[in-house]
Amino acid sequence: MALSDRVSACENLKTAKWTEKFKHQDLIEFKKREYCKTPPMVIEKNVASLLAAAVYYREEFDHEEAKKRLNQGLELAKSASEKIDLLSEQLRIDQILQDKKARIQTLKRLSLLDPEKYTVDYARILWTYSKTKSALKVLKSAEHNWPQQRSKQSVFYILGRIYEEQKKLKLAQSYFDKALRQQALDSDIFKNLLSTMAWQQFKKNQFSKSIELWEKLDQFAPDRFTKMRAQFWMAKSYQKLKKPEQALEIYNQIIQEDPLSYFSALSHLELDKKFAPFQFDSNIKVTELKKHSEISTDLADKWKWALAFEENVFLESMIQPLISSFYNQSEKDQSILIENLWSANLTNLLTQLLSQAPLSQRTMAYQKYTPYLFPMPFRNQITSEANAHKIEPSLVYSLIRQESGFNPAARSSTDALGLMQVMPKVARKIAKTHQIELSDSAELFQPDLNIKIGTLELKERLAEFKNNYVLAIASYNAGTDPVHGWVKSRKRKEVIEFIEEIPFEETRNYVRLILRNQIIYKRLTATEEFSFPSDWLKKIN
Repeated sequence: MALSDRVSACENLKTAKWTEKFKHQDLIEFKKREYCKTPPMVIEKNVASLLAAAVYYREEFDHEEAKKRLNQGLELAKSASEKIDLLSEQLRIDQILQDKKARIQTLKRLSLLDPEKYTVDYARILWTYSKTKSALKVLKSAEHNWPQQRSKQSVFYILGRIYEEQKKLKLAQSYFDKALRQQALDSDIFKNLLSTMAWQQFKKNQFSKSIELWEKLDQFAPDRFTKMRAQFWMAKSYQKLKKPEQALEIYNQIIQEDPLSYFSALSHLELDKKFAPFQFDSNIKVTELKKHSEISTDLADKWKWALAFEENVFLESMIQPLISSFYNQSEKDQSILIENLWSANLTNLLTQLLSQAPLSQRTMAYQKYTPYLFPMPFRNQITSEANAHKIEPSLVYSLIRQESGFNPAARSSTDALGLMQVMPKVARKIAKTHQIELSDSAELFQPDLNIKIGTLELKERLAEFKNNYVLAIASYNAGTDPVHGWVKSRKRKEVIEFIEEIPFEETRNYVRLILRNQIIYKRLTATEEFSFPSDWLKKIN
């Protein structure tokens, strides 16, 4: 929110008569602290006040002033914890400004102050920017010099991944084995180790061994996504072993159990099965909490407040008790709860509800409630900009749904802004090239402008990667440099295998989700059955 808007909101909040009518003083005070703050006056130059000032200036997009305060703080800082707090804020600004050199240097300094927390991150960024020798040197130093009692599981895991990329598979396996032997193995690392080892056996054409490991992952799976992933690649392994009956059974099971998932979409592809269109009411609109048998007047009153202030955490805490009993409620109450979640843009809770559906109700639930999970607001703007640049509107919807959940005021930890989470630096460059008026970064919260600039950025990514959806979408998330590096080092014959090879978990999942989203949006707008989109199947060159 721009400073002028915040001052106006502050005055409204202080003077509005309705603050006396409702007695949610905790929420009023919270918003006063947010809207009524002023630039910190650094009277006493100490680390805490300088850090507070830096945070303030970063939030106001004044990054140079923020960095000045951080440098002053670093000159005064004596303890490691003070330096870490300041450098963590510096790292955030480096990411916002997309300054690669600065990010590397900041992470190096952090890794020296807290090796266990930051060494792997430092090595990862070196590896990402093709400084693999330096990354190996950092990790090898940790392997040999860290004290025995300190866990090295993440160090061993990343060493294994690097050697795997270098095709040194025996060495990679030895490090994966070392990671597995570490005590108190982190569950996420254990999941990643199992999937990496299964994937490695798949790539070596050792499909029987691959199936054994995918089965282990299926049994261990801490979430539905991991379970579906294990089952899908198990089916692919059976296909490679010329056992189509087993593969067919698993693909159909995935489609039945998780019909809107990425792996369900891939199962359609493997079975050459077409996608059927959804039928829905595209004009759904709910403005306030509807009456639910378990919703009290006080709860409805609080809901209005939280909704007005866009306090999603507060909204979630109020509605969470109704989630667990959802499938035991009346159909009317189910519909009311779904509509209320949708009106508050709580798509995470909507997803949670659908994932909890009993198998007997799952197909019905997905058919009935999918439009709430995948809305289509801003239709005129999105269609106009997409068509102007020969981009499918469904692809733009898919991006916005994943980037911001259609929240025009969305602001990420790295200052990606608005519906399409455009970075201010990128936006300024695009605005200058296309003679678009952009005088302040806060203007990117305006839906029309954000969609215009975001669609142009997407067009640039598609052009750079010759309309290859997988590479263009990966670069929208991770940047172009890493993607060019992955094409050189991780190229696979099958596109879906390349997606599995993307080393950034966030980007790998992002590509999967955008693909899934687009197929769902196509189903929501289609008038007849259609096949798996060919734009996602272009070869990686």
